[in-house]
Amino acid sequence: MHRDPALFPDPLTFDPDRWSDDEQTLPPGAFLPFGAGKHKCIGDRFALTELITAIATIVRRVRLELAPDQTVRPIARPRYGPGPC
Repeated sequence: MHRDPALFPDPLTFDPDRWSDDEQTLPPGAFLPFGAGKHKCIGDRFALTELITAIATIVRRVRLELAPDQTVRPIARPRYGPGPC
């Protein structure tokens, strides 16, 4: 789905900005990080829970700082579809 040329121009190029608010609105279901329908990942909820736990553990021990002359800009804000198929 994420490499479908009907949904994404130049689908094989790494382009996190395709999920930004500045880009065109994608059709429902164009972003499926864990699949959908009968091909849906059975571990999707566990993966998200594990991700939150890992991030919470890491940020307790690490202090991240920007390199000189760097700025932060929001990117990769996916728009989720209507729900599971």
